[in-house]
Amino acid sequence: MIEKIVNEIKKYNNILILGFGREGKSTYHFIRKYLGNKVLTIADRKK
Repeated sequence: MIEKIVNEIKKYNNILILGFGREGKSTYHFIRKYLGNKVLTIADRKK
């Protein structure tokens, strides 16, 4: 299952995470763990 998600994310050069609450942080850590240096942008209402 994780391989399918990782392979799907690998298709994109840039990734935007909307919101940096519990799920946004979890997504961030997942991408960093499995995809290392992938370009990430985080958009959140709070600074």
